[in-house]
Amino acid sequence: MRGIGSDLYRIREYFPEDPARQVDWKATAKSGSLKVREFAREDERRLRIVFDNPTLGAIQSPAYERMVSLTASLVWKLAQEGVLLSFVSQDCESFGDTFGILRYLATVAPKSAPSVLETLSASTDYSVVFTVHKRGTIPAGAWASSYFVFIE
Repeated sequence: MRGIGSDLYRIREYFPEDPARQVDWKATAKSGSLKVREFAREDERRLRIVFDNPTLGAIQSPAYERMVSLTASLVWKLAQEGVLLSFVSQDCESFGDTFGILRYLATVAPKSAPSVLETLSASTDYSVVFTVHKRGTIPAGAWASSYFVFIE
């Protein structure tokens, strides 16, 4: 879809209302008539929030509350910015439901379930992962498309 972005959508004939900075001089020289670059619209901004809910006793209560609070704050801020969010935890999966995510975080408690990182499916969305796991224990493939927030 055409729009404002950085990827080339197509080269087309020049119209008088087109800005001069969009003229494609190489295409103009080859064709003999003025041509302009038209750019593709940027895709929706999408982000996956991963809340790796720790087991009971894995971290102290203040650190757990900080983990929940940071996650909720990020969810709220990104939703206000128009980012399409998905959310994954051991016992919750949500797509685009900001208030559902916040309700979950308001009542969440440590679980005795395996880490969500063990079963996390691949995603084309970039992920922000909140976890108590140590840096050396994170699967190598997860680093390429994720930002990790390590809670201690």
